[in-house]
Amino acid sequence: MEHCFLFRIQWVLLFCSLELHAQAQNVGINTNGAPPNPSALLDVDNNGTLRGVLLTRLSTIDRLAIAGLGATEDGLTVYDTTTKTYWYWDGTQCIEVGAAMGSGWSLTGDALTVPGTNFSGTTDNQPLEIWTDNTARVRITTKGQIETLNTGESVFIGEGAGANDDLASNGNVFVGHFAGTQNTTGGANTAIGHNSLSVNTTSWYNTALGYASLWQNTTGSSNTAVGRSSMNNNTQGLQYRPWRWVHVSEYHWHPKHCGR
Repeated sequence: MEHCFLFRIQWVLLFCSLELHAQAQNVGINTNGAPPNPSALLDVDNNGTLRGVLLTRLSTIDRLAIAGLGATEDGLTVYDTTTKTYWYWDGTQCIEVGAAMGSGWSLTGDALTVPGTNFSGTTDNQPLEIWTDNTARVRITTKGQIETLNTGESVFIGEGAGANDDLASNGNVFVGHFAGTQNTTGGANTAIGHNSLSVNTTSWYNTALGYASLWQNTTGSSNTAVGRSSMNNNTQGLQYRPWRWVHVSEYHWHPKHCGR
């Protein structure tokens, strides 16, 4: 009888161990009895109870006292109550995750900055680049040059300046509010001033210097306008022989006429 009883006990223990092993493959902790996510070893669901998870909490002294860490402990994570940050073991050393706020620039701005002490940039002999859409757009070199990149060899400065340029090696320079804003395929144009050459679309080799200079020029090429509103009504004037125009402020010249 004693052997039979022990045999039964062994079977019960074996069954329990198998049941516990099966549950240990996928554990869920919640208050609604929902099964754990099949992709997670541990699925903790607060189910609206507004509670979190507390990982192992250690002081810096205790964290550093953990012994025997190696490659097999890769990913071990604790919360350091001294530094108020999480630390994980990367297989060779402890790495701090998310240093305390205040050591970096905030996405919503910073206060109490000190010029010359707090800055954005590099401290080694490397340029500073600004990227958008995963493409470098502006580079400040270690000598202080400001370079525009990936704009078809063009320079656009000002709200709306060159907004519609196709960036196909046009070599335009548009500086000012909406300067050259409607240009698409025109190239080798220089427009400096508010709305200068703003409705130009496909013309080439124009120079517009001044407020609204060559404003309404659309397809006219090789024009030069200097001064406020100079040649702002020109639309299709062409190059010098025999039609080239040079307009300076309120005075203009062409091959057969000189006057106001």
